[in-house]
Amino acid sequence: MMKHFSLHTVISLSLGILLFAILYMGMGCLFQKQIFVPLVSRLFESRDKESAQIQETIQRYNKVFTDLYVSDGQVMRLDDLPVRTVLKHEIYRELDFLRAKELVLIYDMASLKFVSTKFMSPFSAEVTTFEEWNYVYRKGAERKQAGKVKGLGSGFRYHMIKQQGGWKIADVDPVKIASEEKDEFKY
Repeated sequence: MMKHFSLHTVISLSLGILLFAILYMGMGCLFQKQIFVPLVSRLFESRDKESAQIQETIQRYNKVFTDLYVSDGQVMRLDDLPVRTVLKHEIYRELDFLRAKELVLIYDMASLKFVSTKFMSPFSAEVTTFEEWNYVYRKGAERKQAGKVKGLGSGFRYHMIKQQGGWKIADVDPVKIASEEKDEFKY
């Protein structure tokens, strides 16, 4: 007695065998040295390039950030910040508060050390830095010093997102950094 298979069963078995053959041959090709090694090295080159772009974005952010505060609260460079709109609004509110008190906050970055970059997806990353800053408040048009020069050394975690082909800062949080990951404070 001969058993008949339905057309659906024949098609499913045929597709399964075809998929297995494609995967088997594909995996064989992938793990051949001449194909696998260039593929993996391209992946790491891409990550290195993305890491460099992220670091440049953070450096640009800190440069514009210091310029904004030293400008007597003028916000002409606010659009140069590579950050999401929510973060721009937070900075603007702080500048407005300082302007209302006739204060200028002068920041000076003493050092920036990139500790780690962790890619969460192709469109997001977390970057940990150790930064040292000097700062002083000045008051009035004559910028009379309104306190002592102070210093701060802290770890920061930048939450990065990739939008429109470039990296932006979504948020920044202070974090603890292990002592072996930071250099001596330069203040």
